[in-house]
Amino acid sequence: MKKRQTASPLLSPDQVSADLALRMALHCVRNTVIENYHCRSSISDPEMKAFNKEVVNNLYTFLQIIMNSDYRRERELVLKSNEYAPALYYRPEGWDEPEFNTDILEAIAVKWGDTTIIPKERGPLV
Repeated sequence: MKKRQTASPLLSPDQVSADLALRMALHCVRNTVIENYHCRSSISDPEMKAFNKEVVNNLYTFLQIIMNSDYRRERELVLKSNEYAPALYYRPEGWDEPEFNTDILEAIAVKWGDTTIIPKERGPLV
């Protein structure tokens, strides 16, 4: 059985971005309806592996550009927009605003047996 790795407070900024990218890909992308498509064989194992790799690499790159001070200039350019072109990392149009997923808090409470974690309904940010 594989031992689960936990985040260490001594990780470098690059390692933090890599760790976050992997966790975000699994918990925010993979463990969604995409897994249902994969289970129904709408997506083959090699296609899913390629999908996972692309998502993780893109999240890692995004996090590096947004959070790593070595990419300060690139961050300014990638978020910059003008009258002729939107930012490279533009905000999507026509998508629903994000909502807080209380299922995650419930999973934390169950995993750790912590009854003080009370999920609160949160609507979209405005």
